[in-house]
Amino acid sequence: MFTWDELEQATGGVWVHVPDGGNGVSGVSTDSRIRQDGGLFVALRGENFDGHEFCAKAVAEGATAVCVDRGGGWGVPALQVADTLVAYQALAAFHRQRCGVRTVGITGSSGKTSTKEMMAAVLRTAGPVLATEGNTNNHVGVPQNVLRLQGDEAFAVLEMGTSGPGEIEPLSRVAAPAVAIITNIGPVHLERLGSVAGVAKEKATIAAGLEENGALVVPYAEAKNPAILAQGRRLVTFGTEAGADIRVQAYEEGPPARFELVADGECATVAWNLAGPHQACNAAAVIAAALSLGLDLQESAAALAEVQIPGMRMQETVVAGVRWLNDAYNANPDSMTALLRTVRAPSGGRLVLVLGDMLELGPEEVSYHEQVLKLAKELPDAVLVPVGSRMCEAAQSLGINGFADIAAARKGLAQVRDGDLVVLKASRGMRLEGLVPASEEPTEPIEKEEPPEETGQAATQTIGEMPFMEHLRELRLRVLRSVASVAVLFVIAILGYQYYVKYFTDPFFYLALGKVVMTSPEQGFMLQFRIAGYVALVFSSPIHIYNIISFVSPALEKREQRILRVYTWAGLTLAILGAWLAYFQVLPLAVEFLLKFKPESVENFLDYKRSVLFVFQLILAFVVLFQAPLVLLILMTFNLIKRSWLLSSARYVIVGIFLLSALVTPPDIVSQVMLAIPLVVMFYAAILIAKIMGVGED
Repeated sequence: MFTWDELEQATGGVWVHVPDGGNGVSGVSTDSRIRQDGGLFVALRGENFDGHEFCAKAVAEGATAVCVDRGGGWGVPALQVADTLVAYQALAAFHRQRCGVRTVGITGSSGKTSTKEMMAAVLRTAGPVLATEGNTNNHVGVPQNVLRLQGDEAFAVLEMGTSGPGEIEPLSRVAAPAVAIITNIGPVHLERLGSVAGVAKEKATIAAGLEENGALVVPYAEAKNPAILAQGRRLVTFGTEAGADIRVQAYEEGPPARFELVADGECATVAWNLAGPHQACNAAAVIAAALSLGLDLQESAAALAEVQIPGMRMQETVVAGVRWLNDAYNANPDSMTALLRTVRAPSGGRLVLVLGDMLELGPEEVSYHEQVLKLAKELPDAVLVPVGSRMCEAAQSLGINGFADIAAARKGLAQVRDGDLVVLKASRGMRLEGLVPASEEPTEPIEKEEPPEETGQAATQTIGEMPFMEHLRELRLRVLRSVASVAVLFVIAILGYQYYVKYFTDPFFYLALGKVVMTSPEQGFMLQFRIAGYVALVFSSPIHIYNIISFVSPALEKREQRILRVYTWAGLTLAILGAWLAYFQVLPLAVEFLLKFKPESVENFLDYKRSVLFVFQLILAFVVLFQAPLVLLILMTFNLIKRSWLLSSARYVIVGIFLLSALVTPPDIVSQVMLAIPLVVMFYAAILIAKIMGVGED
């Protein structure tokens, strides 16, 4: 494939170990794991690997030469270069030039692969075509595809991707396209490209390697984009706008979808199985490139009818009566929007939208996810299944249930039923295709419900949760149960008042050696209802907690449900501990302390109402404040506060504990101190437990 001299000439390298025989190498590879018979192994470097460490392995696999930037001693000729990646790309450019093939370069924020397949199908009407394999569209993949050229191809269609600035320009120079296509410009890879303007600047550099009179095919809406105009190239536009050079019109959804392409007054009709107006616009871009290369409009349009898009791009599977539309190869806000403007609920079924995270969108990522979900909510009969941390955060702000990961979403999708259309869309890193069931493991359909009455409005739901009206009914039921429990316990507390009220007055009777008296006739009557109400509220609190947990638990992940259960039992335990400490330990000491200040000449006649409320206030203060350490632990568990911050603020926290204890307890120093000291101890205990659990870390 390359002689020794050609390798040296193409790369500008120097042979460290000069070849002493043979004509050269049979091929070029960067992967030491495959057979290298007679080939050149190029030792590339990456963030997590160094190809120089695999030179010996490549030689063992049959490589007869290596291209390196350092080292030696592998027993084969070594071509030393300044940068092995630059050398690899230079070899590809050299090979493309000597093959004499005309290339079409394709980039864009979305739709690159679909457009590549359309372009290849059209160009095959004029001769053999080499097209990018799979997703090999980066700084290594593009030269790898060029090096696949056999020399008998008429055209090569090369897809070019990027994740940061400065990546597309060298790929364009490798490909030297006769025509370059920018499918669209939108918010992608913003973590490195910064803004949509940064995306435009990077995508526009595909024009850097264009042939002298080559055409740059761009959306009509981007024709005046400063980044594109700065390239100074001949522009050919496409789109649905009247001013576009290649115009899409009369679009009709299928299947098959139909539309017309108009160029210079001539019209061609396309009928195909691809869905969505955005695909029709991609077809217009392809026709623009084809016409620039001298192909016929009608023949090119006819070739589009047979286009097949690779897997995970609107790939349809039917399992147990459920249609699964897998478009989960990749996603960004523009491609999500295009999808949502394309899909509709099937007749007699629901549209289940499984929308996963869109990655690398920068600081505004949540806002982009919210925009997508808002659009999805507007679709009739739509059931939303947001998946991933970013989608969940956006969903929460919109009052939608989300799923943290695929495992959680899979459980929610158990509710899909015969006749539903399930659409999956997310960035590649989400691997949403794992949700599509295998045909031998069909999704278990549920009983089909009667359709709701027509209201004239879209009824948006989220799968894995009840419809909104069912939520309201469930909430109403829980509230009624809680109210009923208070009412029943209030009646019981009234009837049993004489049996338990003595526990509120006995401490004073025995410790004061005096009498507890009423100062007015109505005092006992009113106090009975007041205390009975307090008792009913306190003893019904476990029922309220149970109803709250039952209501929110289905929306929580398993881990969150476990945490909720543990903390609930811990809270009840602390409440009981606080009540016991207040009544049996603190109350006797507090009463005894206060009565020490009574002059000997004064008789003990204690007010009934104040005595009872004194006891109740003390117990309630301990019960409530004993929850404070648990609240701290919960906040640390969900990383809302840090252990280090609590420790650095400990002196202020302790002062606050003593002040709060003074405010909520009766006006005696004994109860104040005996409440504050356990709280301080539990404050440090909460921090220690958080450390053991590994939560609340910086």
